[in-house]
Amino acid sequence: MDTLIELYGERAIENVIGPEIFNPARVIYLCPPEIAQDKRKHEILRDFFMHRGHHFDLQFVESSFYKSKKILSQLLKIKDTYSDCALDVTGGTDAALIAAGMFCNQANVPVFTYSRKRKRFYDIDQAEFVEEFDCNVSYSVEDFFLMTGGKLRKGRVDNVRLAEHENSFIEFFNLFLSHRRAWPSIVNTFQRLSKVNNSATSLKVKNAHYTKNHP
Repeated sequence: MDTLIELYGERAIENVIGPEIFNPARVIYLCPPEIAQDKRKHEILRDFFMHRGHHFDLQFVESSFYKSKKILSQLLKIKDTYSDCALDVTGGTDAALIAAGMFCNQANVPVFTYSRKRKRFYDIDQAEFVEEFDCNVSYSVEDFFLMTGGKLRKGRVDNVRLAEHENSFIEFFNLFLSHRRAWPSIVNTFQRLSKVNNSATSLKVKNAHYTKNHP
């Protein structure tokens, strides 16, 4: 398999797990118009794969995800150009899955999917090779940020010093999770506190009574 066709999914993990495991020469994403025309989305995937040490030829093909005949037509065109291809149907809409079924029947190509629950790939048709791959890939927090377009930046406090306050963080998050609907107010409070430039200033977390206006 030189070319992996991916049905672009709403979950970021659906768009990266197949290329990560099978490491093809080329990945073609069949995308709805808003994704196919969004260069930033393309760069997010390119940056993520480069960070992970992959250098795929990434292509983004615009398609309607609600008209199965159009999707089928585009899948067949891709097959005509890249005969050694396989289709990953982990992502995509119901119409895309119907098109994938017709494509599988007409084009005689391997089709497979990934189960997030079981953490493995499954052969749907003619893709027995996926059963041989070990899907023990792991991602760091930074990886998850990158695959969704975010970045981890250097913090204001050294990690060694942060570790000294681990128990306070646990207390804080327990308190926060009990009142998470008030998050915007809590964010504003900490943003104001962070502007205080005083090394002697410290924040102590106490599991005290909580009111709407005074967390």
